[in-house]
Amino acid sequence: MDENFYAAPEADLTTPQYAAVEALAGLNYKQLKKLYYRSCNIRTINFLIFIGALYIGLMWYSSVFLSRFNAIIIALFILQVSTFIGLFRRASWGRALGIICSIFMLVNPPLGTMLGLAGLFAFFGAPQLFGEERITHAELYKEFKHRKRNKFFN
Repeated sequence: MDENFYAAPEADLTTPQYAAVEALAGLNYKQLKKLYYRSCNIRTINFLIFIGALYIGLMWYSSVFLSRFNAIIIALFILQVSTFIGLFRRASWGRALGIICSIFMLVNPPLGTMLGLAGLFAFFGAPQLFGEERITHAELYKEFKHRKRNKFFN
């Protein structure tokens, strides 16, 4: 009976969650701010991809286009829905699909070009926000607000 039931619980610091927190500790304020704003950009672009998928789905459902364009519309709808899911989960394949959707957005001037460029900057500039050992937006938000509030400007 060497186990103490009244002792405080111990955290397992080998989980990927704590590896992300250690990665944030190594960043100075300027790098953290840039990473936080790129994470915000990714969330905004993900929301706009969702709105685009709804719009394409409604257009397909209402049969506005001719029947010869249905295959293209269905392919775009599937691409945007899978991109939304991948970006929502912050999976590594979601980043690749986000880059593809951002390239497609470049063709639609002027708003699409701006959103596509913002997406490409966000996806290429912040690969640590995707994958298994990613830094979550909540962790970034908490660390960014903590440093801003306490004026830890390195």
